[in-house]
Amino acid sequence: MNDFVFQNTTKVYFGKDQLKSLGAELKKYGQRVLLVYGQAAYA
Repeated sequence: MNDFVFQNTTKVYFGKDQLKSLGAELKKYGQRVLLVYGQAAYA
């Protein structure tokens, strides 16, 4: 097996009304933040 380093620093909020936490969380990272948001589409 090859040597490697894996770092996973992702924070995921699950549940109803979690978008209310978004503003306070993003302020921790300064003025320029890349935010990726998604929602499952069910047929």
